[in-house]
Amino acid sequence: MKIFFTLSTSLLLLGALFTLQAQTVTVKPATEFIISNEAKGVQTVLYIDEKYVTKGWKEFLKEYGKVETPKGSKNVYSVAVGKMPNLSFAPIAITSKVTSSDGATTIFYSLKDDAAFITDPAHSKYSSAVDLLHDFGVRMYREQVNREVEVAQKELDKRIRTNEQLVRKGENLQKDLEENKKDKISYDEQMVKNHNDSIQLVRDIILNKDEQKQTVEAYTKQQTVMTSVKSSLDSAGVVYVGKKKKDMPVEIQASEKELKAREKERDKAIKTGESLRKDQEKNGRQKTDLQNKLAKNAADRERIPKEIEANLKEQKKAQEEIEKQKKVVEQVRAKLNDIK
Repeated sequence: MKIFFTLSTSLLLLGALFTLQAQTVTVKPATEFIISNEAKGVQTVLYIDEKYVTKGWKEFLKEYGKVETPKGSKNVYSVAVGKMPNLSFAPIAITSKVTSSDGATTIFYSLKDDAAFITDPAHSKYSSAVDLLHDFGVRMYREQVNREVEVAQKELDKRIRTNEQLVRKGENLQKDLEENKKDKISYDEQMVKNHNDSIQLVRDIILNKDEQKQTVEAYTKQQTVMTSVKSSLDSAGVVYVGKKKKDMPVEIQASEKELKAREKERDKAIKTGESLRKDQEKNGRQKTDLQNKLAKNAADRERIPKEIEANLKEQKKAQEEIEKQKKVVEQVRAKLNDIK
């Protein structure tokens, strides 16, 4: 904002200076000694940076012939053989000098044909020579104003882009607020489900502990049965050690089958218990994650409306700056009508 104020202020100050000093291009007779030679000519003072005037003046002179800078001279530009049919059918020698001081740039130029100085007030073409310099000065001022317009317009475009960015930011903040509301509902629903899952997991774990106990007891009981069967067979003198499974006594085969069934039930119950324990840990992590999300959601729900309010203020301020800069552009453009 400070940059904008400085630039706008500078443009207004330039406008004020131009209005006071440079609405009218005044051309008056003058005499200069250029490389020890007296030249009768005319001059005008333009309140424009010398670099722009010098560049424009060289381009102006090129319309009439080859522009040269004599050796040993400074800021002197001449055309030895100029063609200016509107002033003279004879070749015209153009001698000029551009100097500057305190923001004012002075252009002196002298026109001379074979007979006399055309820029002598007594010459019949004097007014035409004056008009050429006057028209050049007007053109320079118009270019100067157009540069100021360009700067002012760039600043206006910058303000417009800034405002557009603020508008987009405001729209995104509104979307964020809506998403925040939806997320809150979703997180609350997930928290309810997480809580219900937690209760169910506690119940399932309690049941599984009972199931594990029962299956371990059943397996242990069947081991006892197995031992008893083998003892009975040993007492009866039945040989079964080293025999193939299919050749084992039916009592042992039945007892082993039952033992494996009980073992399978026990292992299944233990595996289910481990799975339930992991689910319970996962449920705890989900709860913590949801709690963190809800905390952030609550913080965002408090933050976003404040940012929306601040954004609206910024938009209003940016729009005011746009209107101010539009006036600056209009004021600078209006200076074109004051040039004469």
